[in-house]
Amino acid sequence: MKFVVDGISFKKTLIRSIQEGAGSEVNWVKAAVAFAQGSPQLFNLCFEKRIPLTFYGRHDGASAVSPIILRRFLEEKSTSFRAKLVANDAQGRGFHPKVVWWGGYGAYIGSANLTDSAWNGNVECGVFLTEAELIAQGLIGELEEFFEELEGISIEVNDEIVQQIESNIERQRLLLKQLRDLQAEFEKNNIVEPRKALARKEERPANERRKSAFVTEWNSTLGLLRKIAERVAADHRPSWVLQETPTGVQLDQFLHAYYYTQVRSPQGGATIPYRDYYQENRKNPERALQSALRWWEKTDGSDFLSETKIMVDSPKIRNLLTESALLKFTIDDIENVITRVFAMADHSKRIGNQEFGLVADSKHDSALRRSYLAEYLWHQRNAGGQTIAEIIRYVLYGGSDPDIASRIWEAARGSLYIRHFGISSIGELVGWALPERFPPRNGRTSKALTALGFEVEIHSE
Repeated sequence: MKFVVDGISFKKTLIRSIQEGAGSEVNWVKAAVAFAQGSPQLFNLCFEKRIPLTFYGRHDGASAVSPIILRRFLEEKSTSFRAKLVANDAQGRGFHPKVVWWGGYGAYIGSANLTDSAWNGNVECGVFLTEAELIAQGLIGELEEFFEELEGISIEVNDEIVQQIESNIERQRLLLKQLRDLQAEFEKNNIVEPRKALARKEERPANERRKSAFVTEWNSTLGLLRKIAERVAADHRPSWVLQETPTGVQLDQFLHAYYYTQVRSPQGGATIPYRDYYQENRKNPERALQSALRWWEKTDGSDFLSETKIMVDSPKIRNLLTESALLKFTIDDIENVITRVFAMADHSKRIGNQEFGLVADSKHDSALRRSYLAEYLWHQRNAGGQTIAEIIRYVLYGGSDPDIASRIWEAARGSLYIRHFGISSIGELVGWALPERFPPRNGRTSKALTALGFEVEIHSE
């Protein structure tokens, strides 16, 4: 173990020697550091040497992490480089750690943020433990648990988040002097005494916590899907897929084909062992993804129905789900949507006959079951009296893009809920309606990502 002190001459400090001396021993880097500004040497070295990097930074109104840094992560096509942000908690307490773990080499725990002042001028202190010391002192498990917990409370950076940060910085720049004057005037004339500390914490209602967890996970996975979609469309598009095909549609069909043709058991059978594949690929999902992308690029579309889905079904669904079309929605339209949205068609096969008013043990083909589900949904109303068309219209067009995960939750689990229209169906439907902004996501999408080694939630109906 080494005690690290950064002083006047940064080039002579131990922290930098750790960064530059780790070399081939480093398998990956995980950094949980609140503030990141300027051009952190840690990030530059990881990008330059292609060392997989996951960064967890602070997200608040003060723009703790520079949007320039966040855009550098967004521009990186490889899923080996991911930036995630942790917001303040319900009590306003901020995320403030300084932990950098070089996998296979060691870890630094100290006071230094990833800023030019911290790494070039400030006196910063901390400790560095080699990988051997981490193992000997039983700290590997604690570090793993710490970063696993961060996964659960962080959100993957996307373009909407960065735009919001940039907009906030610009507003702060224009209003900073005025804000300071107003604050000084308020404090000078404040007639309310400072509050006392709360004696107990108030827990949020359970449903609110579940919604918050869902929105965080959904948006985080959305960032991952967008990054993969860009690579599929830009670098690994099969020759039979038209260049103008929306990126979300291309991603959906890549994951569909991968899941149903490549994720197979050596013993054969109908079961798709996606969790076995996860165990094999979870330590290096980027490698598994690269292999799958190379396979997809060489396909001719003959082994699956992707060509029909891309050329015929995708434009049809988009036309059915425009805002104007939903105002004139018919029962035939909802049946057409069910037929073309995989999760809805698949769910129609699993609904008990009694839900459709049928004899319990009677048999009905897939087309009939889709028509039964269409009729069922057409006549349903939620607690607020809204129809299926009104619910879909709200999800797709009832607010801003960053809030769409919240609207999906309200439709599937919240105030807009109706039976047999769940997260998997809605997530896929959103992607077919708005494929350039939101790649379709259903249960199969999540299982394919899981098979590739990514840690995502699998939402079922």
